[in-house]
Amino acid sequence: MKKLWMLLAGVALVMSVACSDDAAEEIVPVPEDGLTTLTEIKATLPNTRTVLEDQEYAPGITVKTYWSEGDCISVWSDTQLTPVLFRADIDESDPTRATFRVVNESESVQGKEFFALYNGVNDVASKTISLSSSQGGNGSSFIDNGVAPMAAHTIGTAPEFAEAFEFENLCGIMALSFTVPDADGITLSKLALVGGNPLAGNATATYTGGKWTLTRWNGESNSLTRNCVIKMAKNQTYTVYVVVPAGTYEYLSVDAYITSDPTKPILKRLRQGSDKAFTINAGTITRVANFQMKTVAPHAYEVGNVYPYDATGDAVQGIVFEVADDGMSGKIVALKDCETGGTKVDYEGFYFYNYKWGTFESLTTINNGLSNTNAMIAAGTNAAIIDALNTMPTTNGIRWYLPSESEFQTMSGLVGSFDAAAPLSGDNYWTSTLLKVRLNIIALTYYSYDPDALAYVKKTVSATSITSKLPDGASVRAIAQFESK
Repeated sequence: MKKLWMLLAGVALVMSVACSDDAAEEIVPVPEDGLTTLTEIKATLPNTRTVLEDQEYAPGITVKTYWSEGDCISVWSDTQLTPVLFRADIDESDPTRATFRVVNESESVQGKEFFALYNGVNDVASKTISLSSSQGGNGSSFIDNGVAPMAAHTIGTAPEFAEAFEFENLCGIMALSFTVPDADGITLSKLALVGGNPLAGNATATYTGGKWTLTRWNGESNSLTRNCVIKMAKNQTYTVYVVVPAGTYEYLSVDAYITSDPTKPILKRLRQGSDKAFTINAGTITRVANFQMKTVAPHAYEVGNVYPYDATGDAVQGIVFEVADDGMSGKIVALKDCETGGTKVDYEGFYFYNYKWGTFESLTTINNGLSNTNAMIAAGTNAAIIDALNTMPTTNGIRWYLPSESEFQTMSGLVGSFDAAAPLSGDNYWTSTLLKVRLNIIALTYYSYDPDALAYVKKTVSATSITSKLPDGASVRAIAQFESK
């Protein structure tokens, strides 16, 4: 597979790929029918040619191309349209040089006009490339093997054929720079990109009109993750390179994960607005932006805060009703009851949704609604309630679940203080707590509104008599655990 690697060079180098004097083809003498047969290809990628230079950032910084052991290319011709797989043997003294031989010794490629594609996938002969939505590499200057697709074309007649297979990059490279002005010891661990058009997917490589193009994109994704481990020093600028399809991007959003503790990443959103459209050209480096990183501590939450702390409108996920001493973790209550799959009940100017209890009768805990909900999922029962929980919108990896007895009690006792944001309007609410109250008697805890107490009070009902005691079911208010990031 192909490696792209940053090296320091003393002079500016031309942004191009291997040209005619950089690759030679070992050929069989041309037979009388004018067709050439290939079973072996010698490919050379000299230091002076196969480079992409980031001249805008630093004229002496170049991205260089090397062959890696096990690299494969697909080769076909004008008369033999089905690709044949060739695998590289690398020159250990010079990784820019490799000899590609057919993987299956019984195969060859015959024709007058030849095409070769490096698609980054081992042992697959194909005319398509797959640009991954997850790229990696330790540090800013290294891009994973197999990420950057390349292609070559040649005419198989002398003397042109001796100057054959000029590989060129089919995608472009996006350069994103980051500077930390206010702290040392920060690690940039991951970039999550979302673009205005596909950043990854599968495409067919086509040679028409004297040039290569990528067409028929499918399985496409407008998001891409670039993993890295970059230890950043104060006031130093670091550039991360990402391989993307060529084209015009109307916008780009970047989530940069920076941290001083790898176990607790800090998420900092940096958005490239739609008013800053940019074009990525194949075979070139395009600098998109230089972001100033400001390190921030995770937000310390208090009871009554919205979650996430800086959210407004539809972005608010819930209200904090329980929090750890340091404010770094706790529990939130959803802003409204579950509705999906429930039965709507209209009552004197307002409404609520009820769900009937299923056949679940296993013992659960008083304090841990998450484990209780997991037990329901494992048992495959109470599907309507589980589906309603699963269809609620989430952010930051939170997961909604049915509160236990003590969790509902805590939440309902506080919800009055932020009633306008998260009102409870149902007559009855399910909890996930089932306990043995007498020999062979399992009781489910639920909460029912008491107009005299102006509060929800705890009640229990035998698991065998739920249908008769609560024939219309009860409402569901979801809660979730969170950890500040």
